[in-house]
Amino acid sequence: MSTISTQITPGTAQYIPTGSYLATSDNVVVQIQAVCTTLAGAQVASSLTYSVAQAGTLLDIENNNGVLTLVPGNNTIVNPTNLFGPYVPAGSYQKTSQTITVTVTASCTQLNGNVVPSTLAFSVAQVPNINDLENNNGVLTVINS
Repeated sequence: MSTISTQITPGTAQYIPTGSYLATSDNVVVQIQAVCTTLAGAQVASSLTYSVAQAGTLLDIENNNGVLTLVPGNNTIVNPTNLFGPYVPAGSYQKTSQTITVTVTASCTQLNGNVVPSTLAFSVAQVPNINDLENNNGVLTVINS
């Protein structure tokens, strides 16, 4: 099994939640859910789902008038907007979005070698206490500090 950690470049990493799970997981998909502010000042719910391959082509994740949007471009440029650290995907959306939740779905290798699907969701409010996101025998798990 080729793990996802071998496919993540520094530019891609800023859009994929970091963690030890990357060494024993594949087919990582990220979903961001947030309440986004529109140009008129309204608050609307939005969600965005993308793969590691898509993350490798990003310049930004933005709030485009209330809609979370992938902005293609040169991912070798470090995104200057990462207000919440390495477990939350970087992007300018962070400046105009609230109640952000990140969901990671992956194929995780168990100790016996079997590969099973697993999903983990956490909110930005939880991030200050997160020490790692790990694959615990096929189950994506938050490890708190």
